[in-house]
Amino acid sequence: MTGKFYIEVSCDQRNYGNERICGDVFISRKVKEENRTIAVLSDGMGHGVKANVLATLTATMAVNFAKEHKAADKIADIIMNTLPVCSERQMSYSTFTIVDIEHNGMTSILEYDNPQTIILRNNEPFDPGWKKLIMESERNKGKEIHTCQFEPLKEDRILFCSDGIAQSGLGTDKYPLGWGRSNTQDYAIKLLKNSPKIAASNLAAKVVAMAHRNDGYSSRDDTSCASIYFREPRKLLIVTGPPYEKENDNQLGDAVRSFKGKKVVCGATTADIISRELGAEIEDNLVFEDNAAAGSGGGIFSWESSAIFSNVWVTQNTASLGGGIYNDHSMVHFYESGLTANHAFGNGGAVNNYDSNPAYPTGGLLMSNVTISGNTAGAGAGIYNSGNFDLRFITVADNNPEGIRIDAGNEIKLRSSILSNNTGGDCAGITPDSLDYNLTSDSTCALTGSHEILNVTAMIEPLGFHGGIAPSHPLIYGRGSVIHMVNGIRFIIAECTRAK
Repeated sequence: MTGKFYIEVSCDQRNYGNERICGDVFISRKVKEENRTIAVLSDGMGHGVKANVLATLTATMAVNFAKEHKAADKIADIIMNTLPVCSERQMSYSTFTIVDIEHNGMTSILEYDNPQTIILRNNEPFDPGWKKLIMESERNKGKEIHTCQFEPLKEDRILFCSDGIAQSGLGTDKYPLGWGRSNTQDYAIKLLKNSPKIAASNLAAKVVAMAHRNDGYSSRDDTSCASIYFREPRKLLIVTGPPYEKENDNQLGDAVRSFKGKKVVCGATTADIISRELGAEIEDNLVFEDNAAAGSGGGIFSWESSAIFSNVWVTQNTASLGGGIYNDHSMVHFYESGLTANHAFGNGGAVNNYDSNPAYPTGGLLMSNVTISGNTAGAGAGIYNSGNFDLRFITVADNNPEGIRIDAGNEIKLRSSILSNNTGGDCAGITPDSLDYNLTSDSTCALTGSHEILNVTAMIEPLGFHGGIAPSHPLIYGRGSVIHMVNGIRFIIAECTRAK
């Protein structure tokens, strides 16, 4: 933290294809004695171990030379002359971007062959006055490096990326020449306008996630985005444990009430005391957003345990299996929640409910009043099931492919739910056990209850916020709707126009 502002520095990365090692390297260092922060992003030639070695050497040298205040052309020349020569390509190559921040002064940027750094001020592109330097040394004669220097202001943002961002989507109909720096910048501005105080880590993660999406969820290059945020310092109060003497509860309440900043209360007893003293109601809600797992359970992983979730939103998470949730031999309950825009490279975009022996289950999945929408996967984008579940009053819509895929299970119950507009079918695999009163937009679920409505498009609103922590698809009331009675309650559930 400086006298002017706090400096957030973060980087998010995805490896090329199935590589275990990233060929991009990010290093950030604070030079306390000089009140400076130096951040470097380097992209080694190729991918995997060789690329990582080149990038690590480059980033390490760049940080050390920047600390020593060496001239820009000297830094570039030394790095290029020092890198080992690749035995296959007979050349040494690694890109780099160096951001050197003097906490009470100027910010300097030096870059070589990375996409040009994006600088945003007041949510608009800022031109710091870039300069092009032509190297004159014998070995590197004619190579170009770019530099700039400017004085940052509060709320300024700096984004610098590897070409995995700019070239994402290359060859697709939407981005035949790649996403490009301009689209990356526009996307960052859009994110900032929607969430002006978004953390540096979240901004970088969202840019990388979009690039990953451009590549069809299989990165064609190492993909990195570093983010720097100059912001107002924030204060945080952590309250844990009640006072030893009950008569001091009011002092604790006064301390929390008067604190100017964010407050974190730990423990049920302490929370009850604070709630009573401040006259504030406790509301339970959780958001699991923008998380990624190389294996299973991008948002939530539950293994041989018991968990109950209420008022939860699981969104924009990715994993190999179970992009939103992976349940392995656990008893998991979900109530009044939403699972949206999650992705699995394999099975279960929103949920992968697994049991190795479903005939003798050790766990299961119970969902009630849950929306599952806009998820993608290799199979079973809404729910992939090889265990046991009980689903009641849920909406499974607009997932791709398949709303619910059931490959195994002993008890697989479905009641009073809507499955509609899921690409590849509302259901696939084994037929669920219907407890009746369900609606599906096609016949793939093969439900046999006496009050089922099949091959009917659900009359629901587009996904949006209509109350509660998570978005949902509320029912539309209007002409041509089907009126359905359940236990004397009047429900409007579908258009009368049947699918052809």
